[in-house]
Amino acid sequence: MNSRSSKISIAKIALDNNRFDFASSKVNDDYIIGDLIEMHQESLLLFAIHETLTDQQHGRYAELVAKRRSATLTEAEYAKLLELSGLVEAMDARRLELLSQLAALRQVPLIQLISELNLPQHTV
Repeated sequence: MNSRSSKISIAKIALDNNRFDFASSKVNDDYIIGDLIEMHQESLLLFAIHETLTDQQHGRYAELVAKRRSATLTEAEYAKLLELSGLVEAMDARRLELLSQLAALRQVPLIQLISELNLPQHTV
C-alpha cells in the first residue's frame, strides 16, 4: 500500500467514526482531507435521500389508500391518510433538495444523478 492509500485508509476510518480531529492530525495532505470530507458529505446525503416511511407507516398508508379506493374510509382514517400523504410529500420535497445538493457536489446534472441512483420516478 502506498503512502497516499495508507493516509486515505486511516482518514476514512476516522471519518466513519466522526473523528475529524484525528483525521486532520494523521493526514497532512489538504487534498486528501478535502476528498474525504466530500465523500463523507456524499454519504450523509445518500443516507438522507433514501429515507422512507417506516414499515408501519407504509403499511398503514397502503391500507388507507386501499380503503379509499373501495370507498370505505372513515373520517378519522381520511384525516390519517391526509397526514401520511403530507409526510410523503414533505419527504419527496426534501429528497429533491438533497438530490440537487448531491448533483452539485458531484458536478453532474440532476437527471443524470437520478438515473445513476436508479431512483423510481415516483420518489423524485
